[in-house]
Amino acid sequence: MKKYLTIPAFVIAALSTLCSAGATTQTGVTVAGVGTHGGYIFLKLGSPLADSCNYGTLYAPLTSGFAEYVMSVALSARATGLPLAQIDYTKSASGPYSIDLIIL
Repeated sequence: MKKYLTIPAFVIAALSTLCSAGATTQTGVTVAGVGTHGGYIFLKLGSPLADSCNYGTLYAPLTSGFAEYVMSVALSARATGLPLAQIDYTKSASGPYSIDLIIL
């Protein structure tokens, strides 16, 4: 019999809060566009970003395993039309907004 590790929801919530400290959080937004460009996955939301961003685009580098997760969640949200439960992002020193957390 296989044993599985169960992690209570409050632990996941606490970890996501710690991991995204200082990030801007948006909830209930739809994904208007998903794609790749210049080694990055990009995401456009159906409503303006809470933090003023000239182009309204969020990025995740393709070189990270996190990028695969972002792409799968974003494509699922886009295909089904379901809003994201939460998306956290931060502005990097060089300017682009990077995705820290995405939950469908």
